[in-house]
Amino acid sequence: MSNLEFRSTEELKSYIHSLLVEHPNIKIDISEVCDYHHSYRNDGKRVYWGDEEVKKADIDSFVICLTMTFAKDKNKCYAGAKPLRSADAASFHSLNWTYAKDRNHVWTLCGIIKEADANSFQICDSGMYFNNGFIYPYGYGKDCNFVFYYDCSGKPTIIKAADPKTFCSLNDGLYGMDSQSVFYGKKKLNKASPNSWIKVSALHSKDANRCFYLNREIKGADPTTFFVETRKDGWDIFAKDKKHYYLWGEEVSQEEYEKRRNI
Repeated sequence: MSNLEFRSTEELKSYIHSLLVEHPNIKIDISEVCDYHHSYRNDGKRVYWGDEEVKKADIDSFVICLTMTFAKDKNKCYAGAKPLRSADAASFHSLNWTYAKDRNHVWTLCGIIKEADANSFQICDSGMYFNNGFIYPYGYGKDCNFVFYYDCSGKPTIIKAADPKTFCSLNDGLYGMDSQSVFYGKKKLNKASPNSWIKVSALHSKDANRCFYLNREIKGADPTTFFVETRKDGWDIFAKDKKHYYLWGEEVSQEEYEKRRNI
């Protein structure tokens, strides 16, 4: 059994606790992450996904994969309570919170990534995005041909503009870069220079010449004096420089800025 496979949800919870030691400022409700309806359990005779039985599962060899929705026994692999018809149980394993693979395919929660080469595929980060007490499967992966990004919605995106040879992730579920470009999720930050680019906050960044909100340039913003203010409730949408005020990356009056920031 690999170190990303667990015999029970309690073992998985313990492992998540150990991971969070590296993120002391992040508060996660483990009971919500591993809630009853989206967790595996057994009664000593049968295995269940929530209230649904995982039919014909071999309880003695059954293990939960780190991606949580995936599991396997000596005979089959499963997504929730359903068997994965194309998965090879002997080689199937989690890579991180987002990606899994076997000898033939790479997987996310939406299924097989048909374009991915299983032999050369590798993860670029932990596959974890922390938000409002939850852990979401967000992250970058790459193979010899493509860079992929998954954000817990639909199928993974192939980032055609990214170079897999030089691509790396910031391990935050949001940003990555290669030798020529910077990316916010699946979107390229146009004209951003990797040589001088820095992350300012979860939603803001800058390089020597430009400031950005998400993947959009904030027109007219001064990188030298640009900084971000986060509201008490955690809203990361406020920024300003020596002359301007910005809300959601758009210039607003000082009056509107102060009104929204102080709510």
